[in-house]
Amino acid sequence: MPDRTNNDYPTLKKNFQTIKNDYRAIPFYHLDGDITNYDEIDAQLAAFKKLGYGGVALLPVHETLPKFSSDEYFDALEHIFERAKKLGMKVIYYDDMDYPSGWAGGELAERYPEALSWILEKYEYMCTEGEHVKIKLKQNGMTMSLTALEVDTLDIQDLRPFITDGILEWDVPDGNWNVMHFVCAPDTESKFVNYLNYEASRRFISLTYKRFTDRFSEYIGDVCEMTFYDDIQFRAKNRRMWDPSFNEVFEKQFGFDPSPYYPMLFVERGGHMKALFMNCRAKMLCDGFFKAVTDFTSAHGLISTGHVAQMKSTSAPWIFGDGMLFQKNAGAPGLGLSYAYAYGENGLKLASGAADNFDREVVTCEIYGSYAKLDQRILYNEAMNAFARGVNFLIPHGLWFSGVARIPHDLSHKSAFREILPDYNDFVARAQSMLRGGSHVSDIALLYPIYSLQSQSYLYDADVTGVEYPRTPFNADYMNVINTLLNYCGKDVTLLHPETLCERCYAEDGILYLNNKLTPAQFKVLILPGASMISLESLRMVKRYYDCGGKIIATGDLPFRAFEYPRFGDSSTDEEVAELIEYIFGVQPDRLNDFVEYFRNENEAGGVAYFLPASLTAADETEFVPSPFFNAILNSLGIAFDVEITGMPKIENSGILNAFLPMYLALGAQNGIGTGGFFNYIHKRQGNTDIYFISNTTKKDYKGKISLLGVMDLEEWNPYTGRIKRIPSKKILMNGCTYTQIELELAHDTSTFLVSEN
Repeated sequence: MPDRTNNDYPTLKKNFQTIKNDYRAIPFYHLDGDITNYDEIDAQLAAFKKLGYGGVALLPVHETLPKFSSDEYFDALEHIFERAKKLGMKVIYYDDMDYPSGWAGGELAERYPEALSWILEKYEYMCTEGEHVKIKLKQNGMTMSLTALEVDTLDIQDLRPFITDGILEWDVPDGNWNVMHFVCAPDTESKFVNYLNYEASRRFISLTYKRFTDRFSEYIGDVCEMTFYDDIQFRAKNRRMWDPSFNEVFEKQFGFDPSPYYPMLFVERGGHMKALFMNCRAKMLCDGFFKAVTDFTSAHGLISTGHVAQMKSTSAPWIFGDGMLFQKNAGAPGLGLSYAYAYGENGLKLASGAADNFDREVVTCEIYGSYAKLDQRILYNEAMNAFARGVNFLIPHGLWFSGVARIPHDLSHKSAFREILPDYNDFVARAQSMLRGGSHVSDIALLYPIYSLQSQSYLYDADVTGVEYPRTPFNADYMNVINTLLNYCGKDVTLLHPETLCERCYAEDGILYLNNKLTPAQFKVLILPGASMISLESLRMVKRYYDCGGKIIATGDLPFRAFEYPRFGDSSTDEEVAELIEYIFGVQPDRLNDFVEYFRNENEAGGVAYFLPASLTAADETEFVPSPFFNAILNSLGIAFDVEITGMPKIENSGILNAFLPMYLALGAQNGIGTGGFFNYIHKRQGNTDIYFISNTTKKDYKGKISLLGVMDLEEWNPYTGRIKRIPSKKILMNGCTYTQIELELAHDTSTFLVSEN
């Protein structure tokens, strides 16, 4: 995978017109049969190359023969690697048998049962005032907490001093008290690795990645450059995956023992404590499985990628912790677009935002998995949607050794798509040659409200009757804001993690700078989406940005609580947050329910801060600001935005994109939401070249004017044919700056590149 950062105009042009294998899509190749049938393997690989694929991502499944990880199995893989090498194709190493990753085809449970996942169990005993409680405690794991909770006031009392030889004896005081015993116990229903634990994950690696590198080192860097993990998630019942070391890790991170506060995990209230618990678990996942995999792969010259389950989820803490942070240790951030057309769109900006935050150039996307419907239109349009939101490496579902797809479609030479796949793969390769690497240019940054999400998440214990989905806090409007910007305002946006804002950003002359080596960025607007909690440290950075003339828009709900937990009984951090919110926005907590359209505040340096209360409710019951009103406020800032588009097809309410699969399918959204798709763009800068990818996956042809900031000599590069032509343009003055304006016609279900060598 070549370094793309410094590609100049001639190199980009050459790669676009003479397609290199490096930029071709690499689909999953399900090895669902006897792969010692080398003649069939050879014939299929040759056919895949003829279709225009750049290689295969080997995916062993339950039907794979010989047995997964046997000597005969690796002999068969070696034949595939050798054949791919002769054909000039790439191979992605898939790290397990079937999916999700993390069980080594069942061998992990057999050889390293101590490395399997743990679950947080809660045992509750109701008490009465004055009762002398005597309880024999559960001995099925490690006690994490033994606490009495006053259920009305949420007062707590640590009961560990009252334990003798595994028996609790305690006199119940006045009030409505329950005894709660929290045990971290082995998850007897799981055969998956303990993703929260680095050493446990290394056990999994020893059975998978290490066997691969030991056996196939001669192919690494030549045939194989990338590894793939799949559907990582908190797999335990009700997503209660835990680890025996949790309390120790928590105390090291936050400076106090969390044991007495475990009840806060299971109540809707709990604020600060829930945020700290959820944040600690998210970091353990980041520093557990993901760090272990990346440490190993990077040491062997490989790029790790893959994705978590349900990346689109607005409320991440319950499923995978932190939708951006887990990508911090990935060689290439990734996501899966699975289940239905446009269903996973909300996860795209989290993945590409992670690349921007953590200085990565490649964003991978498993695409088309399990779509009940897939036709030529969806095949192209879903790829365009992904590209316009930051993806630059497609891994399609899929190819089947047996020729019998377990999902409703097949993308091989035997499928109904066989006639169009060569052209499709050329289109993908041209697009990826332009979009892989370089820096992402967008004027707007949106602060990821992870601490608010964590403070409003909670655990529960109930029977599992089907697929479980998290409850989304009503003020979690950030996905709605992202879609308003992209699908209505015609403005691109970059998500910033609070840690990135504090550690890698600085403010100067009304600009917020992201100080990265590979992916630097400059933002003219900062958006704070609805939140009830924020990092005090990041809010201090917001103040610095405002003080130097920055433009800020807050939506839905303002945070008046600090993520940082002060000394017990000390409310200073919350008080400072409230003071800063009032300083920036001119709003006090008791005015949040005022019947006003917006609050506006400004300073002498030119800083402007708006707070826009929510007035509508999306399909997932989150509240949001109407798109036309948001757009009017955005335009009132007088900013010379990077791209201005007139006449684009708009989607006023994209709330259906937040819906989970049952509702999504029930609403028929898989057939194309209202407009059929989106009119989106992305601006990348490679060396001396500006690249604009513009996609129209709606049902309407576009004819309008597109104005690009700066003086440019524009060409249109056609990703379907490879043709390049000069296009007429004129220079106009707008918002005090010179723009290059063109008149563009873009048919529905198509896309194009605008390119300027500077």
